[in-house]
Amino acid sequence: MIGIIKRMNKNKYDESIKRQEKVVQDSLKSIENELLGLWYPKETVEKYMNFVYTIGFNHGRKEPSHEKRVQKFLNGNLIEEYPSASNAANINKVHKATISKAALGKFSSGHKAVGFEWYYT
Repeated sequence: MIGIIKRMNKNKYDESIKRQEKVVQDSLKSIENELLGLWYPKETVEKYMNFVYTIGFNHGRKEPSHEKRVQKFLNGNLIEEYPSASNAANINKVHKATISKAALGKFSSGHKAVGFEWYYT
């Protein structure tokens, strides 16, 4: 049974690599006439596109690890830390933009919103 699971995981990995190669090659073809040769060699662009594809996307969805962590303070004391503004908003039952704007200090009260101070880490 373990051998079957390992083969299934390897097949998924192989499919993922093939999909990545296809996306990168298709993208290179579409921009080849417009950009390549003007600024960067094709190999450099291809390396960059592979890098972006690998770290930035998981089957077309943004990786959650790319979100900024958010800290919640009360009277200068750290109360809680969240993996993202979306997570903090869900738990505190407020809109994500409220947390995000407060963490960026965009309110007239600075980093304060819903009775707490918010900061990105």
